[in-house]
Amino acid sequence: MSTMIGYRRPLAFALVVVAIITILIGVTIYWLSRGSTWYGYVVGLDHRIYMVNLTEGGVVWVSRPLQVAGYPTEIDLNDDDSILYIAYGSDIPRTDYSPLLAVKLNESTDIVYKHDILDDFSGIISPAYELFYNSIAKEIYISYIYGAELMTKVDARTGQIIGSINIPIRKQYEVSPDGLMIAELYPDRARNTPNGIEQPVGIIGVNDLRTGKVVSDTEHPDNRGMFSPWGSPENNLIYVRENYSEFISRLEVFDRETGEKLAEHDFRETFSSLPNQSHVTRMPGSGDVAMSMGNSVVVFDPLTAEIKSRTRIESFPTEVVVTDKPLLQSETEHSDLSWFSF
Repeated sequence: MSTMIGYRRPLAFALVVVAIITILIGVTIYWLSRGSTWYGYVVGLDHRIYMVNLTEGGVVWVSRPLQVAGYPTEIDLNDDDSILYIAYGSDIPRTDYSPLLAVKLNESTDIVYKHDILDDFSGIISPAYELFYNSIAKEIYISYIYGAELMTKVDARTGQIIGSINIPIRKQYEVSPDGLMIAELYPDRARNTPNGIEQPVGIIGVNDLRTGKVVSDTEHPDNRGMFSPWGSPENNLIYVRENYSEFISRLEVFDRETGEKLAEHDFRETFSSLPNQSHVTRMPGSGDVAMSMGNSVVVFDPLTAEIKSRTRIESFPTEVVVTDKPLLQSETEHSDLSWFSF
């Protein structure tokens, strides 16, 4: 009898272990099948940072107002360190604000640094209107005029100016894997001429981010083969936002390989609103994109324009940046976010 009992004990233990492993595998499969939840950050004219659940829709968290002057113009995200970079502009000359702000994305939104770009001649702080974060080189490129080609280079870790570069740098451009080059892609459109339809010729220009010099400039008849020298990003599409007038703005979607225009959407007709950003924000791991439009953040299929989620923001938002990381928990604050106002 004692032998039988001794045999049953390890058998029972083994069955318990198997049951636990089975449960863990089931839970893992369940969570993996759910896919990643993607969050978006925007900054409102009320100087508050909003975190949005892009996958399901809805505002998840709102910061206290940042104690800054001016208004937010563009943002970018250092996802590795959970830092949000915010560019600020101003309608009037002023000396009391910082055009570049680095904010830690925790409950207390700790300011990592403020950077003032002072004009020595006028004594006025220059506003910043465009901002691009190079996550590989750890550099920020900012411009003081919309559409300017001259960009100031800032060390993203310290906020100190480290030089300038005389090329335009936009969010829709593509940075090389080593962070040293950037590619500008311009799909062309067919045109009606007296001699018939003129063949579209796409252009890819590659510039050195250290010197600003042209590395290559290639033409692509019929927009075929619109790939940067280092290959394609995660999908095979190029997105172009075109402004035909103050009231007409469209999104055009091209196939990189064939050059075919796959879709064209009028923002007012399709989404009942104009976008707040000049580029689409790609949703990693899917073909969907996100954009700030009016007072909302919209996630949609760029080919069909099917809206996947739409979240209203209390204040006019900047462009949206995407992450799969939840908000960092501050060491000095508790994890209950209920005291934030929505």
